[in-house]
Amino acid sequence: MKKMVKISVIIPVYNVARYLEECLNHIIDQTFSDIEIICINDGSTDESPDILREFAKRDDRIQIINQKNHGLGATRNRGLELSKGDYIYFMDGDDYLELAALEELYELSEKYSLDFAMFKLKNFNEKTKETIYDEYYSMPHLKKRVEDNVFDYSDVADIALRLAVNSPGNFFKREFVRDLKFPEGLLFEDNVFFTKALFKAERIYFYDKFLYNRRVREDSLSNKF
Repeated sequence: MKKMVKISVIIPVYNVARYLEECLNHIIDQTFSDIEIICINDGSTDESPDILREFAKRDDRIQIINQKNHGLGATRNRGLELSKGDYIYFMDGDDYLELAALEELYELSEKYSLDFAMFKLKNFNEKTKETIYDEYYSMPHLKKRVEDNVFDYSDVADIALRLAVNSPGNFFKREFVRDLKFPEGLLFEDNVFFTKALFKAERIYFYDKFLYNRRVREDSLSNKF
């Protein structure tokens, strides 16, 4: 019988050895401990698999899945299929999460019976570590519209295209997303998944706080595009 957990953290890993230790440390040191950490090595050719194995020795909440390179959409879908948590959180292997983030998101989601929670992301320059202010990821227009209220698509339809689309900026109820899939073989697969979730959800909450630190690097897939 599978052991149930409160939160499944899904981390696709592809050639992010330079950043992976920081990412994993900020997950295993979360103030909320009832989690599983599903790390899917998507055909990495650097030292990422070695780092995953070392962390798995230290923390039995980590499970490693190795596969040939299938891309981000297929990898996240695999994580969803394997997940056992009441909630789902998608993490990127080259970024890091504030240490109380999962606890705060879990408590909010339980308090308001949410389908999913949105929150703010902070960009920082990989080389200088300086914060890069980005209105797209801080969404002041959304805060102004919904304030401290639970909302759905009908409340934000006219500003929907201005909402930040980034999987690590959302915290999903697993039952809510179990029939949603990321498109495979596409860049910016987040857009399709998020749009379907936005249309479907009856209870969304915007948490006006920076919980995620998003590394801006020259060799990232989105910057190459």
